[in-house]
Amino acid sequence: MEWKKLAPWNWFEKEESARVPAASGRGALDPLAGLQAEFDRIFENTFRRYGGQPPPESGIPLRPRVDISEGRNQYAVRVEIPGAGKEDVTIAVEGDALVIHGEKRQEREEGDEHFHCVERAFGAFERVLALPEDVDAGNIAAKFRNGVLKITIPKLPERASKARRVEILHD
Repeated sequence: MEWKKLAPWNWFEKEESARVPAASGRGALDPLAGLQAEFDRIFENTFRRYGGQPPPESGIPLRPRVDISEGRNQYAVRVEIPGAGKEDVTIAVEGDALVIHGEKRQEREEGDEHFHCVERAFGAFERVLALPEDVDAGNIAAKFRNGVLKITIPKLPERASKARRVEILHD
C-alpha cells in the first residue's frame, strides 16, 4: 500500500504555522493569539465565500490561488496573478520552503473618473509552500504567461533500492 495516497504532502504547512501570530511577544501559546488567528480565518473565509478578496484595509494580505500537480518527474505549481507582471513577482527557496512574493498595483489614470464599484484587490501578496523531500531545489524553473505563474519543480532521481536478495544455503 502506498502511504502517500492516504496522507498526501501538506504543501501549506509553512503558511498555516506562519498565520498564528505571537501576540505582543507573548508567544504562540497565548490563547488570545489563537483567538485572533481564528477571527482572521473566519473573516477571510467570509470574503472568499462570496467571490471576492478581503478589502485592503482588513490587514489580510492577498493570497493568489494556486494549483499544485504532480507528475512522474516533477511537481507543477500554477499561481493565478492577473494584473501583475513578471517584474512584480519574486520566487525564492528558503530552507525547505518555496516563497512566492509580489505586489499587484492598481492602475491609476488621471481624469474625472469616479468609481461606483471596485472588486479587484491590490497590494502585496505572499504564498509559502513547503517543499517535499524529493525535490531538486537547485533546478526549479518558472514561466509567467497571461497572468499565470507556472513553477516547475523537478524531483530528484529515485535512488536505487538498497535491498538485496539473501540466498538460503543448505547445512
